[in-house]
Amino acid sequence: MKTPKPAFNVFGVPVFLPPSSAFGVALISYFALPSSQAALNSVSNDLPTLGLALLHGILLYAVILVHEIGHVVAAKRYGYPVINVVLHIVGGHTAFKNRFTRPRHQFVVAIAGPLVTFVPGLFAFGLLQFSPSPAVQSLAEWTLWASIIGGVVNLLPGLPLDGGAALSAVVWNRTGDALKGQFAAAYGGLGVSSLWVIFPFIAGAILGFVPGWSDLLLSWFIGTWLAFQAWSQIQSLNRIKKNGGVLVEPVIDSEWTLKVRRAIGLESTATLKEAIELMDNSKAGAVLLMKDDAVYALMLEELIELEKSNPSNTVTPRTALSASRRIFDYDFL
Repeated sequence: MKTPKPAFNVFGVPVFLPPSSAFGVALISYFALPSSQAALNSVSNDLPTLGLALLHGILLYAVILVHEIGHVVAAKRYGYPVINVVLHIVGGHTAFKNRFTRPRHQFVVAIAGPLVTFVPGLFAFGLLQFSPSPAVQSLAEWTLWASIIGGVVNLLPGLPLDGGAALSAVVWNRTGDALKGQFAAAYGGLGVSSLWVIFPFIAGAILGFVPGWSDLLLSWFIGTWLAFQAWSQIQSLNRIKKNGGVLVEPVIDSEWTLKVRRAIGLESTATLKEAIELMDNSKAGAVLLMKDDAVYALMLEELIELEKSNPSNTVTPRTALSASRRIFDYDFL
């Protein structure tokens, strides 16, 4: 499969715009049509109205990009390599090459995104003080609300939001157990998803409007997605806890396509048999043996059957190297 090319780079980090990001821009532009019609005093979706609505969608993704840049700058500040930034449907994520070694680092990197999200809002607020044209005013108000809502919502204490990662870091710091922190954040995500389902009614009561069907549909879609993400995380953590392993992120590079579902981390003293059994039981795509917080050895799922059928209980170096290069761009084993 051909490796996708980044759309551009920010601070040396490739930024990817998959097809879902285009769908996200189109979705937001659709919801911005009433604002565009009001700004242009139009009763139809003519070309200027559609163009202004499209600018609303693009501006929202610009705010999302600023959010991700906050994560990038904070991670680089602590020396964590950043693999890439991906903007997808109504959101984005930043991938790091290594896991955080200290809870303080995780906390700062997590909240950096939401805090930086308020910066475009400040510029938009300043622009509104000069009484711009109705079209510019609509764009500025849209950016202001996107910054406020994006910053506040992402600080809510539940995965997959940044507030969840911050909560995980706090629990990790207090208990010394990173897994407990992840559990707390995952269950927090279920609570946040429930809150999001009723968000239109809360916002309507505060701002004095009755939510329409589009508000409810979008809110319920986001709430369902958040609940699914949180529940998937809980299921993964339960499997890891049951099998005595530690969930780790696969080490990848932006130039390589990772086809492993997830990786399970074990101490380097684990036997080959234990690694294979753990991979089978947790339905993982790879097992990484860890030593001094670094990857020491690798086992991929495609080598399981080969190892099982090999009476000598060994895997040839050439076969192992060929498989490992799907993830690593150097001779790892």
